[in-house]
Amino acid sequence: MFYIAPLKRSFGIASFVVLISITFYNCNKKAGPFEINKKIIYNQQCGKVLLSSNKQGYFTPLLISNIFSNYRKIEYLDFNLNQNTYPRDFSMDCTCGVFLTERTNKTGYDVIYYNFLKKLKVNITNGSHAEFSDPIFINKDNLLMLENGKIKLYDVNKSTWSLLASSVDFRFLFKGQNNKAYLQDFEGDIWSFSFEDHLFKKLWQSTSEFVGSRQIKYNQDKLYFLSDHINGFNSIFVLDETKNLIIDSIVENNDIFLLSQIADNSSVSYIRNVGLTFSSDDVPIKSKGVLYDAFLKQDSILMLYSDLNKPASLFINDQGELKDILGQHLDIKPYRVVTDSKYEGVDNLIFYPLKKENSWVVWLHGGPNEQVSLRYNRYFYSLLESGVGVIAINYPGSTGKGNKRELLGVPDHESLQYQVRSIGHDLDKIIKNNRIKKISLVGVSYGSKIAQQLIKEGKYNFDHFIDFSGIGTDSNFFIKDISTLYIFGDKDFMLYNKDRIQLLKKHQESGARIKILENEGHSISGKNNISKICEEISSFMAQ
Repeated sequence: MFYIAPLKRSFGIASFVVLISITFYNCNKKAGPFEINKKIIYNQQCGKVLLSSNKQGYFTPLLISNIFSNYRKIEYLDFNLNQNTYPRDFSMDCTCGVFLTERTNKTGYDVIYYNFLKKLKVNITNGSHAEFSDPIFINKDNLLMLENGKIKLYDVNKSTWSLLASSVDFRFLFKGQNNKAYLQDFEGDIWSFSFEDHLFKKLWQSTSEFVGSRQIKYNQDKLYFLSDHINGFNSIFVLDETKNLIIDSIVENNDIFLLSQIADNSSVSYIRNVGLTFSSDDVPIKSKGVLYDAFLKQDSILMLYSDLNKPASLFINDQGELKDILGQHLDIKPYRVVTDSKYEGVDNLIFYPLKKENSWVVWLHGGPNEQVSLRYNRYFYSLLESGVGVIAINYPGSTGKGNKRELLGVPDHESLQYQVRSIGHDLDKIIKNNRIKKISLVGVSYGSKIAQQLIKEGKYNFDHFIDFSGIGTDSNFFIKDISTLYIFGDKDFMLYNKDRIQLLKKHQESGARIKILENEGHSISGKNNISKICEEISSFMAQ
């Protein structure tokens, strides 16, 4: 019978950290692929970088010193928590850092304060939990964090939290300068917070709803942020904070996003989302792929990047040639990828298998802030190696800004059917053009909800259905004559949903295959567990 083990919680208040030091050229060239989190913290003043890697199993923080030097050093910060841990900010003098650690239940994250000099970590959460935004240093001795829309202040010296009174609730928190932070409320308005007088001040009022992060960056008296009120695409606006006036803008006929580092007062570095790639004019790259972030220092560029033949990693860009400083060396065989162009919305991608094809799978990604791009995908490559082609559908809502953003104007109760109709139109064309006969279906998270609806309609004869961390809760949903596999973590937040549990039990009794990953939540992140999923999917597809 289906069984969910009870959750356990265990963490101390303070303990010493084991610091494992390695050099970048000692990485095992045959190991991998490992993954890194898509947010890197760079302190320009001290030349250090914080990020996390799952090379050792869980996502473990790495501290990289002398990042632009040939004598850089990588140190794994082993917090001994057996949980994914992600860096979020450096203190101004680089002596301390703040991290988020996943909890073993659905209540959010614990906040870890770490002193690099003393090699001491402290869990400073004290019953609270970080929500929506990351904790940041507003000065050397004080941290800010969002909890339930309100700002909380942590005094490092006193080890105390205090709630800051405000008339509005906030969605995002951004780092500022000179004892200042910036905030975005639920209407999209921009505020500042001054530590010296503990006052909130509205700097800019949004002219329309904005549901994503404005990615607020500062440079002296100028604020740079995202808005889509001009033409529906993300554009960059420059606000003179002293006058509360927009003084400049960068508007294109595609989405653009700010890099973490603003170049200088005369230019702005940003990422452009065009043709299933994310690129920047300031970061020359010979291949097409996804640039997540970049930091510029004279003639050197530090970048977080991935393409079809390179898993996401940290690179130094040397005149267009990429040098992986994390030692991610993989023997990836060339494979064919074709873009299926659409009249509107984000194009689809068709991945052709590495050997004679025996079947195809339609892959519906999760959401709400995802899209399939020209980047390496561990699951896709595993399928291609086993002779299974992948049809990656970027259904309406796949802008990288969320379903709600792209489906503005479509009533909520009609959005699912709208997405299903769009997918059906794309699938009919792809199946016909590629003369596909055997086809299966994978739905990840929200994508599984769309997949269930496709199966209900009965238009396609899917051989297999894989529900990967799905969120569907319709226990009356029944899969007839389709081999079914459910994959999820034992700490997935959906396991708190009684209807979801009932659906899983019902389908297991009907013969569905169940794969539960230990110590995983809704997003599967452990390196070994990702390998297990690849093996499970390949084995399941072969039956």
